[in-house]
Amino acid sequence: MSIVITLPGADKLLDTSRSIEQAAIDGDAEEEIECYNSVIEAERSMAPELLSLGDDVSHPLLEPTSPDQTSLKKAKTEGKVDPELVERLVKEKSRNVVVTHTQEEYARLWKQFTTFCVSIGFIEQPSDIESSAPDFNPELPKWITYWIMDKCDDTDIRTGKLKDPSIPRPGIGTAQKMRSAMTHMFGREYGRGTQYWTENPLQPGKWFGNPSLSVTVMQYMVRAGEAATSARAIDEATMKLLFDYLRAFPIMNALESVPRKRKADEPELWSGHRIRAMLHLLFVVSLLCLLRSDEGLRIMWSNVTFETTSKGKRRIKLMLPFRKNRQDGGVQIQQRLWYE
Repeated sequence: MSIVITLPGADKLLDTSRSIEQAAIDGDAEEEIECYNSVIEAERSMAPELLSLGDDVSHPLLEPTSPDQTSLKKAKTEGKVDPELVERLVKEKSRNVVVTHTQEEYARLWKQFTTFCVSIGFIEQPSDIESSAPDFNPELPKWITYWIMDKCDDTDIRTGKLKDPSIPRPGIGTAQKMRSAMTHMFGREYGRGTQYWTENPLQPGKWFGNPSLSVTVMQYMVRAGEAATSARAIDEATMKLLFDYLRAFPIMNALESVPRKRKADEPELWSGHRIRAMLHLLFVVSLLCLLRSDEGLRIMWSNVTFETTSKGKRRIKLMLPFRKNRQDGGVQIQQRLWYE
């Protein structure tokens, strides 16, 4: 008897991800495959070094008394070097030399993933996924997505409500690392490569390819990336709302102080009108000049000049104390900003 496990919050997030366009999904797959191949390329780049070794085969990839070293030395003596032997040797040994930290990170994340699957009830033992190879569970893409959601998303996968602010939520960077670990484990360790997760047309119910490269995972990763980008973005409409909100704040006497007890009871009194006006000016300048917060904080009074035009109009000139380039073209942004 199969147990049906429902995660309303996770299913809701998956529903919102289904509207992602195919072009965005293809772009995500291309980036993930490129990342995966870069690790493989780093390993294979060592093969020529192994083939060029002399009779005394010693190399950082080889342990002094390893069977691979003996086999390669014998093959070189006989003049018959098997490319498969070299590739297998590189695969086994390079993980301890080239990408030690990455391999350890992948192993740690894989352990977290299997532990999560046990805690939810998808499997009984962490080793169940490995023992099911090569006939992996068709629901694996959902399990991967739920795992990433549970750690990185703002929404609780069980209740569908926003997580409590006290619960730490890593960003999109951590989500991408988690996904890369899955791509590597299934692609490299289980031989699934970079083929899309697809149902076998001749054997319904059986799937081949990499579950990390499934439509389910890719749709969610694109959605998570878009959410992270939009959360950092600000536009003119938002700036106008912020301006109206700050302008409505009462102007208090400059010498008036707010007791701590009142601040505790009314958190909106964290600052007065003047500080809010200064912050709003920083926001506006950052928006117009495409500045990051740290760049905006580098602006000093010495960079600001008050002028009068030939027509008698007053204006403020701002000279940025650093070079600023456009993100899409390498063209330097005009470093002067006038406000009349």
